[in-house]
Amino acid sequence: MIDVHPPHKATHTWTDFFIHIATIVVGLLIAIGLEQTVEWLHHRHQLAEVRAALDQERGLNLHVIEENRGSIPKIDAELSEDARLLQQRAAGDRSSLTGKLNYDWVMYALHDAAWQTAKESAVLGLMPDRTRERYAYHYEAMGGYEKELSELSLVTYRATAIVRDNPGGNFSEEDTRELIEATHQAQALFAHLKLMMKFVGESSQ
Repeated sequence: MIDVHPPHKATHTWTDFFIHIATIVVGLLIAIGLEQTVEWLHHRHQLAEVRAALDQERGLNLHVIEENRGSIPKIDAELSEDARLLQQRAAGDRSSLTGKLNYDWVMYALHDAAWQTAKESAVLGLMPDRTRERYAYHYEAMGGYEKELSELSLVTYRATAIVRDNPGGNFSEEDTRELIEATHQAQALFAHLKLMMKFVGESSQ
């Protein structure tokens, strides 16, 4: 006797196919979501590290500015005294100026390593615009300060070289004119430098 059975259900129906595809799609979406979540957390961690480094550097710069401000009265007084002595010299006073002229001061430079590192990375673009602009303003003010400090250093080096080359303090008329010019230029640069110190201090708040 022959048994007749109904045909078995096909193992690969359209329903099975779509279920299989849906499973793959859901799996991919979960994988992508997990990857993006990990990347987001990584960026958040990087951003927190960058902001901490920038805040620390900004605090250090504020400390440097305060240190430099403490030198302002002494530098102002010495520049004024240098100008007075040189004007007397130009008016005919032939007394020696040995040891009386001083262009040797200490003004500390600011730090921007954290900012340069942040600019070279993509992390800076993750900051809110206002936060990024606040940091940029601080370092822009710093750039103005550093420019003035560099120019002031060159002028004072020039004056120091003239003084060093005349150990007897008996400057010629040409040397006296150059020293007067350098001293007045240093006074102008120092006045602007004090203004830039104010901007850097305000941008740190």
